[in-house]
Amino acid sequence: MGIKAQEQIDGCFAKAALDEPLFVLRATDKMAPDLVRKWASDFQKRHNRRGTQGRELAKAILKYEDAMETAAKMEAWHTRKLPD
Repeated sequence: MGIKAQEQIDGCFAKAALDEPLFVLRATDKMAPDLVRKWASDFQKRHNRRGTQGRELAKAILKYEDAMETAAKMEAWHTRKLPD
């Protein structure tokens, strides 16, 4: 979760194989913030069920918080529309 430039260097775009399918949500998509929040909620529930602890729990909490912050930034984005 981040901005295009960052993702190309050390994010999902950089980590993905050249032929790996990806699904991208953009801030211009009015549906994106709710989808990101749903993903974050499911992510949190999965870690709670697994009993994630220690360093892995700390990483999961940061990822959850990052997703929620991203959703808020998407919601505040100046140009938003329903997807094409």
